[in-house]
Amino acid sequence: LGDLFPFGRPGPSDSPFKTTYYQNQYDGIADFPAYFNVLAIVNSFAGQAFEHVLPGYALEYPDAPNAVTTQVGNTTYVMLPQYLPLLAPLRIPASLIGAERFVDAMDPVLRVFVEMGYDRTADPSQVKEFSWVTPDAKVQEAFDALPGAFAQSRAILGGEPYVPPLPQPIVSDTEPVTPVTVHPIDPV
Repeated sequence: LGDLFPFGRPGPSDSPFKTTYYQNQYDGIADFPAYFNVLAIVNSFAGQAFEHVLPGYALEYPDAPNAVTTQVGNTTYVMLPQYLPLLAPLRIPASLIGAERFVDAMDPVLRVFVEMGYDRTADPSQVKEFSWVTPDAKVQEAFDALPGAFAQSRAILGGEPYVPPLPQPIVSDTEPVTPVTVHPIDPV
């Protein structure tokens, strides 16, 4: 199943050709959570509908100033920050009546809990296996980020524009090992 649907696993970075991988943040196919988190998983399924399928990548700007680009060997990984797909059903009608600011104000607080399911500092060229347990450090990091998220929500309600954030991953200086799926020797 992992070979057919990678769920956020990267492609190899040892290609002799210059290669670029683009992915939308929270796209359930390209950016699946690293840890079990119900809110993050539901958000990734919404991302499959609102980012992977409609409108997809046709309307994205890969050279956007807030895109996060990571170079590993001949491979470039570009992640495009997005609003939470979980809020898309609210964002669409709110945009028709000019009330997007109220939906934007919910984004920072919900994002703290959704991001608890991701490891954004991971090297994108390395396979990150899904874990059923969220590390205690991620939970503590989320609770530490809540006061800042509430302050940002108040600022958005006050008229400050909102741009979805995305941290830069930490990449090792050494050439990465090519991700390889381990298959059993004996057929099942």
